[in-house]
Amino acid sequence: MVTIDAHLHLWDLEHGTYSWLSDAVAPINRTFAFAEVEPQLAAAGVDSVVLVQAAGTAEDTAAIFAVAAAQPQVAGVVGWVDLLEPDAVGDTLDRLAAEGPLVGIRHLIHDEADPDWLARDAVHRSLAVLASRGLAYDVIGVLPRHREHALALADEQPDLRLVVDHIGTPPVGSDPGSGAGFSTSWAVGRTCS
Repeated sequence: MVTIDAHLHLWDLEHGTYSWLSDAVAPINRTFAFAEVEPQLAAAGVDSVVLVQAAGTAEDTAAIFAVAAAQPQVAGVVGWVDLLEPDAVGDTLDRLAAEGPLVGIRHLIHDEADPDWLARDAVHRSLAVLASRGLAYDVIGVLPRHREHALALADEQPDLRLVVDHIGTPPVGSDPGSGAGFSTSWAVGRTCS
């Protein structure tokens, strides 16, 4: 049996900007490289990893492809492309696939001011290109509106594999009766990875 960590983030503060890193997360507000996690993977019996972008930038995606090129344990990369530029997405995906094991794309929709960003026509056209190439789209559904759009997307584009990141971002520490965060209806009737 092969054990794969399907969602590993790395970041390098000398080569990228990560808006979510701050003093509020002081223990991890530093560079986190593959060399640091490698012994932990070995101790846990993890054979391979999928690196997932930690910032919505071409620079962060290039950095994780550089790690993938140097580390045989990397089975795949989930990078970032500009989904608002559907006419350029195909060429960008071709370039990334030539760099290494591209398996998917993700966009930090929770960082967008528009809660309906995922419903934009340009985004849907770009995601159709991903689907045509067998690539997954990682959804970070923080707001209920994000999840609503992801469910509609699943219905509209049944060939697009959707991966629900961070188990739908449940409201840790919130009142369970508040209705905030993860809902069991998120995956009902739909195929999610």
